[in-house]
Amino acid sequence: MFASLSSPFHVHPPFHLHPHTYTQLAEAHPRFLRRQLGDVLNAMLVVAEAATLDSATRQLAAEFAVTLCEARDKAPGMMRKLPAYVGRLFSCLVSFLFDVEVM
Repeated sequence: MFASLSSPFHVHPPFHLHPHTYTQLAEAHPRFLRRQLGDVLNAMLVVAEAATLDSATRQLAAEFAVTLCEARDKAPGMMRKLPAYVGRLFSCLVSFLFDVEVM
């Protein structure tokens, strides 16, 4: 499944449901993702950075990463072990600020 997430061209239309499910999992049980954290986080950032996807899907994928950062009580230090993703997440979040929809 994660191999299909690594490329934005293989994303199926109902994908917007999956990041929400992962966000709920990350909020309730962040340690569950500890062994695969790098792969899962990379897949979500690929989705968040994919300009071809709709903004709601991209924002849910970024929310997953932010939720893991906020889970310090349940999994302290887990995200500190992956500092390489901080720059990608930050640039993705800043790009969301510059997305303007023309009506």
